[in-house]
Amino acid sequence: MTIMKLKYILSIVVGIVILASCENFLDLTPHDELSYEQAFSTVSDVQIAARGIYYEMHENTGYFDGQHMILPDIMSDNVILCSEGRLTFDLMHAWDITPGNFYVDRAWSQIYKVVNRCNQVIARSEPVVAEGNDILLKNHSIGEAYAIRGMAYFDLVRYYGKNYADATDSDLGVAYVTDPGPTSPGRNTVKECYNNIVADLKMGEQLMESGSISASEIPIRFNAMAAKAMLARVYLTMEVWDTAISYATEVINAAPMASIANFEDVWRDASDEGVLFKVRMTEADNSSTTSGSTIGVYYNQSSGTDIRSEFVCSYEFFQLLNDPNDVRLGWIFTSEYNGKMFNHILKYKEREGGTVPDLVDAKVLRVAEMYLTRAEASMNLASPDEATALADLNSLRAERYAGFTPGSESGQALRDAIRLERRKELAFEGQRWFDLKRYAEGISRGDFGDEADGGGLSYRTLDLPASSYLWQLPIPTPEMDANDNMIQNDDY
Repeated sequence: MTIMKLKYILSIVVGIVILASCENFLDLTPHDELSYEQAFSTVSDVQIAARGIYYEMHENTGYFDGQHMILPDIMSDNVILCSEGRLTFDLMHAWDITPGNFYVDRAWSQIYKVVNRCNQVIARSEPVVAEGNDILLKNHSIGEAYAIRGMAYFDLVRYYGKNYADATDSDLGVAYVTDPGPTSPGRNTVKECYNNIVADLKMGEQLMESGSISASEIPIRFNAMAAKAMLARVYLTMEVWDTAISYATEVINAAPMASIANFEDVWRDASDEGVLFKVRMTEADNSSTTSGSTIGVYYNQSSGTDIRSEFVCSYEFFQLLNDPNDVRLGWIFTSEYNGKMFNHILKYKEREGGTVPDLVDAKVLRVAEMYLTRAEASMNLASPDEATALADLNSLRAERYAGFTPGSESGQALRDAIRLERRKELAFEGQRWFDLKRYAEGISRGDFGDEADGGGLSYRTLDLPASSYLWQLPIPTPEMDANDNMIQNDDY
C-alpha cells in the first residue's frame, strides 16, 4: 500500500473504536476519535476494535457492500447487462478494462481498508493484558483479524494475480502488508501471497479455537469453523486436494447444509441454516441517511410496481436453472419492464420483515460449498475417489431438487455434474470468475440477448481466452502513480 493511500486509510481507521448498541453488535455508532494508545487498553477495547473491522466490510464502498458479490459474475457468464438498466459496470462486463477504471480501483481500496483495520487490531492488541475469561475474548478477537486478513488477501491476489496453479515462482501477486504504519511496498509473488494467506488463516483458526464468543454472534462474526471453510476454499484453489478434503470434511461433520425446506429462508435472512459466516447488513446502517449500501441494488431496483434491472440472468444460464423442481429457480423472477420481459435476479431482493429495499446479509461461507469442494477435490486425487464425490453431489442435489432421485454419474460425467451444481449453487455469490480462472478454460458467452427469450441486447464481447492478460486486473492508476515500488501487470 502506498504512503498516499495508506495515510488516507489511516485517517479513517483512527476512529476504529466503535460502540455497539444493545440490539446487535453490528448496529454501530462511531465513537470519538481516540489514539490507539487510548483505545487499546482493555480487552473490551480489543473486542470493539475487532468489531470495527466488520463496519469497514459493510459500509458504502466497503468490501462487501455489494460490488464484490456481483463483480465476479459480471466478468463471467452468469449475468448479462440489461438494456433498460443504468448500464453500470459496462466496461468491466465487456472486459474493456484499464488501470484507470473506477471499479478496478474501488476493489483494490475496499479490500485494503479492511486489511489495514486487521493490521491495526493485530498490532495494537497484543500488549493488552488479559486474565481469566478475558483471555478467551482477546484470543478470538485477534483471531478474527488474522482470519479476515487472510480472506481479504485471498480475494486480492485472485483479482490482481495469476491463478496459483498457473503462476511461476516469480509471477507477482499483491503487496502483502502486515505493518499498520505507512509504507510503499512492492508486490509479493503469488506463491508468497498464498503462503501468507494460509498462515494467517491457520493463526486465526488457532486463536479462535482457543478463544470464545457468544453463540448468538455466530455466524455474524468470523469463527474457527469459518476459518476452516476458507482454508478449504484456498486449498482447492491451490490444488492441494487432500488438504482441501480434510478441511471440508471437518466443516461437513460439524454443521448441516441448508435443507430444501429452509433454503429460501436463508436468502430472506429468516434462517442461518448452513451459513458459516455472513456480513451483517443492518437497516440502521443502510438507510437513506447513512453511508451503508445494499447488495440487491447492484442487480436491480424497484420502479413503482416494476423491477428495473442492472443485470439479468444470462439466457444460457437461465436454461440451466429452469427446472421447476430446483429450489434455486426461485432466485429468478420473470417480469416486464418498459415493454420487455426479463429474467430478473432476486437472490438479494428482500429481507423478511425488512423496511429497506434490496437489503439482506452477505453470505460469505456456506456448508453447501464444502460438499462441492470435497466432491471436486476427491475427483482430482491421484486415484479419484468417485464414491465420495458422487455421495457429496447427491447430498447437495437432494436438498435442492424436489423429489430428487440419486444420480449414478462417473468419470467425466461426474466431473461435469459437480461443476454444474457448483455454478448453480454459488451463482451470484462472487465465485464464478474465480472458478473459471482456476479451470483455465476461458469464457465463451452464448450469442443471446438480455431479454427473457434470449432476444434483445447481446454481449458486447463474447469470448475471453484462458491465455488473456485480462484474467489479472490492472494495478489501479492511483496506486501506480503514488508508489514507485509498484509494478504493473503485463500488457496494461
